[in-house]
Amino acid sequence: MLFRSTALMYAAMQGFSEAIRRLIEHKASLEIQSPQRYTALMYAVRGGHENAVQALLRAKADPDVHGDYETFDTHLIIAAERGFFSIARALVGAGANVCLYGGHAGRTAECVARHEGHHEISEFLCYHEKRPSA
Repeated sequence: MLFRSTALMYAAMQGFSEAIRRLIEHKASLEIQSPQRYTALMYAVRGGHENAVQALLRAKADPDVHGDYETFDTHLIIAAERGFFSIARALVGAGANVCLYGGHAGRTAECVARHEGHHEISEFLCYHEKRPSA
């Protein structure tokens, strides 16, 4: 799992928010992707490391970094699937696209949250969906 991972990715995997802050101070790249196309932010989200996610978002990590989500879940979908409400809220606050489809099934984070029984996340995401003006 650590093959070709950066120090920032490893710190994010472990939730080491202080190490993340220091690496960013020393110009660690936020957008480098592992061979699996994960960024440090994705590793922090997947691990449920809220403080690490917050540190990366404060440093302006892109919550929608992938250009192609046909085969990859978004950061927001991962948070919704795992029931990480505070992380989902932080991602939306940082500008994550709530309406973005991801994964092989082409699903949104709201759909995933609802399916997994995380109704508070589902309601939150429904409220934040960009709807066309009437």
